[in-house]
Amino acid sequence: MRKSINGLSLIVSEQFGHDPFAGSIFVFCNRSRDKLKILYWECNGFWLYYRRLDNRRAMLPHEIPGLLSP
Repeated sequence: MRKSINGLSLIVSEQFGHDPFAGSIFVFCNRSRDKLKILYWECNGFWLYYRRLDNRRAMLPHEIPGLLSP
C-alpha cells in the first residue's frame, strides 16, 4: 500500500492493460484486505480514496453471493 496515484495508474495501464483516464474505478487492497485504495479519474484529475477497515476484511467479488453469475 505504498503506491500513490502515479504508481497505481502505471499498474492499471501496464499490468492490467486498461486506460486509467477512462473513468473506471480501480480498487486495490493489501494482503490482509483491511486497507483499500480506490483510484478514479474525474474530468481533470485523479481521486485517490483510502479506507482502513476496523475489525473487518474487504470481500472480493467472487466471495459476494449473487454478484457474479455463472
